[in-house]
Amino acid sequence: MIGGLGRHHTDAGNAVSREGEMAPRRPVVLVVTEDREPSETMSAWLRETGLEVITCPGPLAPSYVCAGGRGELCPLAARADVVVLDLFLGSDTVLKGTPALELLRYYTDLGKPVVALQRLGDPAGPLVGDGVELVHWPPTRRALLRAVDGRLAASAATAALGAAADVHCRGGAR
Repeated sequence: MIGGLGRHHTDAGNAVSREGEMAPRRPVVLVVTEDREPSETMSAWLRETGLEVITCPGPLAPSYVCAGGRGELCPLAARADVVVLDLFLGSDTVLKGTPALELLRYYTDLGKPVVALQRLGDPAGPLVGDGVELVHWPPTRRALLRAVDGRLAASAATAALGAAADVHCRGGAR
């Protein structure tokens, strides 16, 4: 994980070392759960490893519809490198608005890797794969950090392969 020792962060999100060298920005994790206490705990665990965390309670009353459910770009999702999504949100409780499984599809359609927090009986099993990793609720520190780290690593590897393929295609198309 990326640590913050000897660095400060610029407005652009890149770290500048004491020597003045630019370092990559800290990965951003979006935590989506309506449960405040677990959200704060998970966020603290992630921050301790040097990640930047933004939180969202998910769709709220009265409509329980969020930007993703309206087909709009969610500014929080746009910033995130990985999403931690509780698969049981307020909208699922009241059976109205944007359900968690719709948000899961929304995030994966954006190409975001997702750590899905599965509660007993959640029907997420068939949706696993393609950048989604399940962690049982309530997550342990170790399980959450391992899953987030795995999703970030897989995302970085996919991006590197895509960049290498672009270079290869441009170089080989003569």
